[in-house]
Amino acid sequence: MELFNQVVNEHGVILVSSAGNHGPALSTIGTPPLMQTNSVIGVGAYVSPDMMIAEYSMREKKPGIGYTWTSCGPGFNGELGVSVCAPGGAITSVPNWTLRGSQLMNGTSMSSPHVAGCISILLSGLIQKSIPYSPYSIKRAIQNTAFKVSTWEPFSMGHGLIQVEKAFNHLVEYWDCVERCVRFHVVSDHKNGIYLREPHQISRPSVHCISVEPIFLGDTSADAERKINFCMNLKIVCDATWVSVPSTLYLMYTSRSFAIRIDPCGLSPGEHFTWIEAYDCSCVEKGPVFHFPVTVIISRKLDDTYSWNISAYNLQSEKVVREFLQVPAGATLAALRISSCDDKKCCSMVIHALQVRPQMNCKAQEYYKFFRLEPKEEYVCMFQVKEKLVLELVLMPWWNCLDSVKINYNVSFKGLIPDTSSLTMHAADGIHRVEVTSLIHEELLPVASLKSHVLVLRPSEYRVNPLKARDVIPKGRQVYEIQLTYAFNIPRSTDITPTFPLLSELLYESEFESQLWMLFDSNKQFIGAGDAYPSKYSLKVEKGDYTLKLQVRHEERALLEKLSDVPMLICVKMQSSISVDIYDKHSQALINGKKINYQVLSPGTTVPLFLTPVANDKLPKNVAAGHYLLGSMTFMKDDNAKKVDVYPIRYIIPELPKKASSPKRVGEKEKSMVEEFTEEVKQLKLTW
Repeated sequence: MELFNQVVNEHGVILVSSAGNHGPALSTIGTPPLMQTNSVIGVGAYVSPDMMIAEYSMREKKPGIGYTWTSCGPGFNGELGVSVCAPGGAITSVPNWTLRGSQLMNGTSMSSPHVAGCISILLSGLIQKSIPYSPYSIKRAIQNTAFKVSTWEPFSMGHGLIQVEKAFNHLVEYWDCVERCVRFHVVSDHKNGIYLREPHQISRPSVHCISVEPIFLGDTSADAERKINFCMNLKIVCDATWVSVPSTLYLMYTSRSFAIRIDPCGLSPGEHFTWIEAYDCSCVEKGPVFHFPVTVIISRKLDDTYSWNISAYNLQSEKVVREFLQVPAGATLAALRISSCDDKKCCSMVIHALQVRPQMNCKAQEYYKFFRLEPKEEYVCMFQVKEKLVLELVLMPWWNCLDSVKINYNVSFKGLIPDTSSLTMHAADGIHRVEVTSLIHEELLPVASLKSHVLVLRPSEYRVNPLKARDVIPKGRQVYEIQLTYAFNIPRSTDITPTFPLLSELLYESEFESQLWMLFDSNKQFIGAGDAYPSKYSLKVEKGDYTLKLQVRHEERALLEKLSDVPMLICVKMQSSISVDIYDKHSQALINGKKINYQVLSPGTTVPLFLTPVANDKLPKNVAAGHYLLGSMTFMKDDNAKKVDVYPIRYIIPELPKKASSPKRVGEKEKSMVEEFTEEVKQLKLTW
């Protein structure tokens, strides 16, 4: 992250990044556009009417629209994340191994290169005319000249569709403006925007302090005279009636602050977005010199039925239905029912349900489903929710759907909520207590099952090496690597998943550069490799000894040295799952007596459950102290609810009882050292 900032702000590189393909729910933007800087150009994906005919062979045109899957802002830090949008599909060349010369492809990884190409054209023209520019002037120009199409909305399209010619004219006309090489670091409470989403944030009007600091390109080496002479008289504007701002701000080369007031009390349920914009009073026509996004979500509070109904809603192909619902305390599960009111029309559509959890990936609490709704058909689904957090529920026809359909939909909440969301049971503690509370009348039938054996490995050796010249960061910043070696044995053929828990769920957010691992068998044959997100790298292995090599990189050797003893996890799938016995009475758990039976709980009822340790003879043969078993626990009797309302459970293995040595057979002759050596050589030859 720091390197991204240095590349842009110190060396003047223009950084263009894809917004991501995790939409259509809000707050699904990926990391590079949401760095703690406003210098990155985030790009959403747009499909034009001509693309629909030429590339996708649609029967008829419809208004241009953002692709259904293009990620939407704002990010968790309030930053919108999308600067502009661009065509996100093309018939393009592909590698020869596909045995085809070209292929229709789409994604924000297509739209961001499109913008990079547009910017290259701008730079070519500016260089030809000897007109100076900076990453900041380029970004401001494309944002202030972007075109707002008829279906424009800021979350997926940013300021609009990029316009090369208008952006070039803007750069030519205003090349000598005082802020050409200046970025404005605009923050409120250390965030790049204001994002009010949860009920406690919108219960009453609030005042927010916004600080603005001008920072020159290559600020540490920028000319002192330019800093001294820098001053701008800014006009502060916001077109939203629910945001009050001061009218002017006189800015010099220092941080200045002003206060704004947000009054969400009169807003209707749904999403509300605006920009606080600053115009140069000496040249208003060049457009805002900076934008500060403000997003307010007004959610619906449910009644005592814990449900929300909409009847005969006209679902149009170019519009998004967003409902924001306050998930009741005690709810763990949402049930969604959608039915078609049309006799003849069908519709391919997406359900996307998402809750925002601080400092967690947008996929941490989401449900996504693409399906086709036939005439007069009903579709039912369930998904897990987090209590007391606002749930965004998005219903949207797929972007190429031509017809609008009328639908009825209902969402209801229920649940059996445990007193902890992640269950950890140490076998040495004996009986483990879990309390479960019902939201409404619920059927309780708990099941706990352990399915994987997790080996906890320490490195057998490590090395810290300076990397070669190709990995040195200009100018002369040496990068180091630590190579960690882990050895382990697999007693039978199975599936394994290596995990480096310190970094495994991080990518751009990581303070380290790499987490590449490679797996080899006892013959040094390569088995597989992996990186971040371990669930993508499951490997099938045979019985035998294995060596795993892990590489982590950083430019500070001392930080790598601290990783010299960091553990690695090998998640081994067991042949059969192990059930954990559950009781509803502590006395029965003590004597392994009568286990819990099916129960019906009244609303608000709390029931204690008692889990007992697994018998040693049921544990995997190669289990050792410090290892743990991994599985899941469910509480509801309903089979559909069991599939989605699932809680992870870890069973920690203590020191195991020592086995008594087998008695020596009478008359058995001890082997000589030569015989033992011969036997070992024989075994080595057999396994080589």
